[in-house]
Amino acid sequence: MDALTFLKLRYNYGKTGSVEGIGNYERYATISTGNAYFGSTLAAQPSLNLGGMTSATRTWETIVSHDAGLDFGFFNNKLSGAFDYFKKTNEGMFISVTYPSVLGASAPKSNNGKFEARGWEFALNWKDKIGHVNYNIGGFLSDAWSEVVELENNENVPNPGKNSNRLVGKPRDAIYIYKTDGIFQTQAEADAYYDKYYWTDASHTAVKPGNIIPAPRETGTNRLRPGTRKLVDLDGDGAITTKDLDYAGDAAPRLTFGFKAGAEWKGIDFQAFFQGVGKQVVLRTGNIYAPWVTNYVLQNSTFMGKMWSDINIPSLLHENENLINANTGAQYTIASRDNAFNNWNYQNKDVSVQHSTYIRLKSLIVGYTIPKVLTKKVTLNKVRVYFSGDDLWELTKIKDGYDPEYGEGSNNTFPFSRLLSVGLDITF
Repeated sequence: MDALTFLKLRYNYGKTGSVEGIGNYERYATISTGNAYFGSTLAAQPSLNLGGMTSATRTWETIVSHDAGLDFGFFNNKLSGAFDYFKKTNEGMFISVTYPSVLGASAPKSNNGKFEARGWEFALNWKDKIGHVNYNIGGFLSDAWSEVVELENNENVPNPGKNSNRLVGKPRDAIYIYKTDGIFQTQAEADAYYDKYYWTDASHTAVKPGNIIPAPRETGTNRLRPGTRKLVDLDGDGAITTKDLDYAGDAAPRLTFGFKAGAEWKGIDFQAFFQGVGKQVVLRTGNIYAPWVTNYVLQNSTFMGKMWSDINIPSLLHENENLINANTGAQYTIASRDNAFNNWNYQNKDVSVQHSTYIRLKSLIVGYTIPKVLTKKVTLNKVRVYFSGDDLWELTKIKDGYDPEYGEGSNNTFPFSRLLSVGLDITF
């Protein structure tokens, strides 16, 4: 064991209360003033009313934490690292409980939920010197996952999209979507789909209960027609309903990692840092996650030339050329400014799910420090010139133009940018 320099085993246990979501005086209802009209001659009279229902039994959420770890060093700490495994349990998690509508008010959340999170992290670093070169390299890999353990009065039925703190046995942010099976090429295909999944009989006298298919009509945009997406009857009951929802995964990032490298030789220094995510399911939302889902904003250029069309649109500027060519094997559906139609094609569908795996060069710094024998001649202690860059490169599975590091899309995302800098450090 001569190579072993340092070894430390750790274990931490904690039990704390979380004050988030609970007020100092929440058991007391607030009283507001107002006016009420009554009397033989209606007139406004001063009145008082309670601000809402309160609870005298609610208390802090209790967070129970366990953390076991190992720190080690070898070869005079040239090689060092650490491993941690943790488990956190939220006992008495605040949840909303559904009561009969006869209650006539919104009930406060109760301490009737239980949530668990587990995870681990491994870090390893090496630093050494070869000749005049000092160098270091290191990295980390971590993972964490969650599960909703208990929820009172919960039917455990998923909703389309992200289900936050709703489903027992699933992650905290479980994603459920409808699976799709291509795009209708003809109206005959769409009509046959209506006959199979929308109508109860061949005479079209009644609609199957619970179906979510747009109603058939002769004209209009919000209907099944060529260029529209097909949904899969996952449970095989002959109707397209919320029972056909499919579990797509956990919205939380998994297998996060990073690694760094640095070196210094005769005044030249170099540092680089990479980071990434090995696994994450992202369900796109917002104004520009799919073509024309919001019809009054600028559109995502990623979709250009990839939308379904069964006609050629001639160019007005060039004879015998088309501005747009027919594209019946397109990735995206026919262009439409009808929001309801676009929601059928994209909202909470598998085609709007991205797997956000990526690696990115977050930081790169290259510098040179002028030898002191030269800087002292001009009465300077240190002079260093350097170049630095942020977010210079990435490799990702994201194909819809979004920044993979941002995760889910929304309506307030700043445009992605790369930063290049050149600097001069002078110490007197």
